Amino acid sequence: MSTIERDLSSRVLKRIADYRFPDSRKLVVAYSGGPDSAALLDILSKSAYAGRTSAFYVDHALRPPDEMEQERTLVEQFCGQMHIPLRIAELEKGSVHARAHDCGIGVEASAREMRYRAFMGRSEELDGAAVLTAHTLDDQAETLVMRVFQGSSLEGLAGIPEVREPYYRPLLHEQKSALLDYLTEHLVPSWTDSTNELDVYTRNRVRSALEEIETIYPGYRKALDTLRMKIKWALESLDSIAPVSLPGTFGRLSGSAEFPLSWFLSLQPYTRMQVLYRIWGDHIAGDGERQLAFASIRPFLEHCRNNLPGDSVFSAGGSTITIQDGIVLWNRGVAHNRKKRYLKSVQYDSTPLFNAVYLSTITSSILQPGAAGLIREELADPLIVRSAAPGDAMTAVQGTKHLSALFSDWKVPPEDRWKIPVLEDRGGVQAVLGAYFGYADRVAAAHTRQLRQHEHYVLCSIQKRESV
Repeated sequence: MSTIERDLSSRVLKRIADYRFPDSRKLVVAYSGGPDSAALLDILSKSAYAGRTSAFYVDHALRPPDEMEQERTLVEQFCGQMHIPLRIAELEKGSVHARAHDCGIGVEASAREMRYRAFMGRSEELDGAAVLTAHTLDDQAETLVMRVFQGSSLEGLAGIPEVREPYYRPLLHEQKSALLDYLTEHLVPSWTDSTNELDVYTRNRVRSALEEIETIYPGYRKALDTLRMKIKWALESLDSIAPVSLPGTFGRLSGSAEFPLSWFLSLQPYTRMQVLYRIWGDHIAGDGERQLAFASIRPFLEHCRNNLPGDSVFSAGGSTITIQDGIVLWNRGVAHNRKKRYLKSVQYDSTPLFNAVYLSTITSSILQPGAAGLIREELADPLIVRSAAPGDAMTAVQGTKHLSALFSDWKVPPEDRWKIPVLEDRGGVQAVLGAYFGYADRVAAAHTRQLRQHEHYVLCSIQKRESV
C-alpha cells in the first residue's frame, strides 16, 4: 500500500467511522464522475464499507450531449468495474436555468438546489441512507471567500457543515491536490467538467483568483478553516442561550407577521437580525422565493438600533415592514417605499390612514347605509388597509378586474389613486372603498351572500376627523 493511499484512505475512513453509522445503514456517494467524488468512491469500494455503498449520479442537462454521453459512459463503466450499484437522475433540459431565473439566483446555485432535490425525491428509494458528498477543503475556502464578499451572516461564515443529515462530507478537511495525487497513483478514471473552465461562473473566477492569493498566503485554506471554526464556536455559544420566543401572530398565518416593537427592541442587535430571517423563512417567504438579502432589512434594523420615534414603512424584499402605534406588521406582496402610500393593520373601531382620514370598522348583523359590509367569517386575518399596488385585482359579482382598470373606469386621477383604501386579508383584496372620495365602494363576491345564523358583517367606512 502506497503512502498516498495509506494516509488519505486512513484519514477518510477514520472520519467515516467517527460518524458511527449503524451497520445496517447504507452509504450513497454523490458521484459526478469528477476527481473528488471518484476518489471518495474508490476509497469506499476498497474498504469494509464496499458492500453497503452505492453511487448516485445527476445529469443536469447543462452541457453538450456528446460531452454528457462520454461522462456518463465513464461513470457507468467505473461503477460496473468496482461492482458499485448506480442510480441516475436526469433533470429536464432547461430546468436549471428556469429555476435560476424564477428564484433570482445563479445557475450554480440552481443546479446545486436541484441536485439536492433529486436526492430528496429518491428518499424512499434511498431508504434512510447517508449521502456522502465530495466537498474538499478547497471548496470550503472558495465558499468562504464568496460569502465574505457577499456580506454573509455569521451562519454563512461558519462554512459548509461537515454533517447535516442525511449529508456527510468526509473529504472536507482534505486538499484537492491530495485527491489528484491519489487518482494518479491508482489510475482511477475521472472526468473534468468543461464548465469548470468557464469564467462566467462565480466559483470558477474565485478559484482562479485564489491561485494568485496562494502565492502570497500559501496556507490560506487552513487559515480560512480556522476562522470558520472560531465563528462556528461563537455561534454555538450564542445557541446555548435560551432561544428567543416570538410573541405576536406567528405560525397560523401565511405571508404576514405582527409583533410588539418594544419586544423587538429588547433584543440584542444580532439577535434582531436572526429573528427577522427566522420570521421571513417561517412566515413571510413564499414557496421557492429567494433568500432575504441583508440590504432589504438593513434600513429597518438601523431605524430600530437608533430607536427613532414615529411610525414608518420599509420595503423589504418584495414585502413591507410597517411600524404603527408600537406594533410591527410584516406583510408579503405589498411594498410601498415612496411617499403618498400607506399600509396599516386594521384596528377594529378606528384606523388612521393619512392626514385626518381614518377607517371606521364596526360589527353588525345588518348592513347599514354608507358602509361596505364584509362578512366576518369570510375574512382570514390579518386584515390590512393600504394603498393600491401594481397588479392588484379583485373578484366581485361583476367579475375579476384589476384595480388600475377600475380606477380608470371611475376616472380617478393617477395622482389621487393612492388615497383610495384597499382592504386585504390572507385571501387577497376584499374591498375597495371609493365612496368617500366620490366614487363607489366595491366588495369581493364572497361578501355578497346572505348571512347565516351567528354570522356578522364588518361594516367599513371612511370618515374624517374634524380638527378641534
